[in-house]
Amino acid sequence: MARLSIYLLGTFQVRLKDQFVTHILRTEKERLLLAYLAIEQGRSHSRATLAQIFWPDRSEPIARTNLRQALMGVRQTIGDRTATSPFLTLVEESIQFNPPYPYWIDANAFQACFQAVQNHPHTQLETCQTCMQRYHEAVTLYRGDFLSGFLPTGNSVLLSWINAHREQFFRYYINALHNLTAYYRALGRLELAMRYARQQVVMAPLEERGHRQLMSLLATDGQRSAAMQQYLALKNTLWDDLGRHPAPETEALLDRIRNGRSLETGRLDPNVPPRLQVSTFIGRQEEIERITKCMVDPDCRLLVLNGPEGSGKTRLALQLANQNVDTFRDGVWFVDARKDQNTNQLTGSIAQCLGLKFPGGQPVREQLFEFLAPFETLLIIDNFDGLTGQTAFLAELLSVAPGVKILILCRRRCAPPVACLFELHGLSYPQDLDDPNPLAYPAVQLFMHRARQVHQDFQLTGQDVRYAVQICQLTGGNPLAIELACTRLTEHTPQEVAQSLQRDLAKLHASLNSAQPPTEA
Repeated sequence: MARLSIYLLGTFQVRLKDQFVTHILRTEKERLLLAYLAIEQGRSHSRATLAQIFWPDRSEPIARTNLRQALMGVRQTIGDRTATSPFLTLVEESIQFNPPYPYWIDANAFQACFQAVQNHPHTQLETCQTCMQRYHEAVTLYRGDFLSGFLPTGNSVLLSWINAHREQFFRYYINALHNLTAYYRALGRLELAMRYARQQVVMAPLEERGHRQLMSLLATDGQRSAAMQQYLALKNTLWDDLGRHPAPETEALLDRIRNGRSLETGRLDPNVPPRLQVSTFIGRQEEIERITKCMVDPDCRLLVLNGPEGSGKTRLALQLANQNVDTFRDGVWFVDARKDQNTNQLTGSIAQCLGLKFPGGQPVREQLFEFLAPFETLLIIDNFDGLTGQTAFLAELLSVAPGVKILILCRRRCAPPVACLFELHGLSYPQDLDDPNPLAYPAVQLFMHRARQVHQDFQLTGQDVRYAVQICQLTGGNPLAIELACTRLTEHTPQEVAQSLQRDLAKLHASLNSAQPPTEA
């Protein structure tokens, strides 16, 4: 048994040997500090960085003093101050959890379950009893939201860190429930499948896939009336909370249930990227409408989104995935091809994303094509830049899998034949510094949103409006550049940030001009 156990999923708790010692931690900062070090245990943390993260509104000497005091409380709670084998390794300027010593963290055990599923050499996830046992363990470990009850509203860095892990763990949990529901339905154990489907509906009432599973299970069990009541409950919830109707796929399922037609059991749901980004999605409505129109057009099979670094390609693709995941029967799959340089590596990345481990004796490429042939799905392939000369592979895949669509994301311009091309530029911004309505432009909206994450009470008043517009102009509306500029607002005014950007651009232009070869006389 671990000497130290830390529970981060649900109510925060700390147990030392057989005793809960959570109450010894005097402040929320001490609890968050222990949680942060526990989750980020794979690396050492400089004291200066920790002090800045936890006390961003304090001067460095005061922040370091606060860190020392909080660390003293943490070490006293976990018994480190008198232990010969401490859990924390402390050197002059860094702190880290000490890996060899016996501690247990529920969030780590939770993530290990999904890593085990990813690494397990099953032929099909749908029928793998070992992996379903891992999902069951994960569901048991999930007692609630990550660090439930913690909301450090005055600290944007810690708040973003908590929200990112909270969303990630919740996504894993819902996907585990979804896959367990599909697994037990396939085994004919409807009662157990319904239990997991109901858990999905309770935990994620606005996500239709859990409702569809429950509707289908109820109808299969002969409870058609209950299945239609479940549909009505979903319809009312969606309308009350989101002001929209159920997706066409849900309506089609209702129609099959109402008319007594056979029901599709469907495949396991993919590991779709998180539906909610940590940062709010702003702008790009025109791009979303144009690309979505192609997604629902059966003649548009290959879509290409080109855009420079920081233009928001991945974020836009995730937004499109979240909005269109129910359009495709087999969901949306997100493939990161960052390290791929040829089609063999890309084949491996797609197979890994799908959770597939193919047996030997037949080329992996042929096995992947055979597996995807009946799919109705969207493959999003990010970071395609190292593969721009390999588009023949995509054409071959599309020819053998007529229900598959592919969206590739590139920094460099990529224009394969018969592809629908989309160029992504910066967010729109005012051309005039004295524009009468600057907040009507997405670039300025993004600036305001990020600025308020840095300073919760940030307001654009007086000349600051002109400087905010100038920052958007100088960055060309590039979302990443705007976000980086906003990080400077912790120590500088909008005027100082704008002037700094202007100086940096002037230096860059001067450097480029001096690098030009002299012209011949």
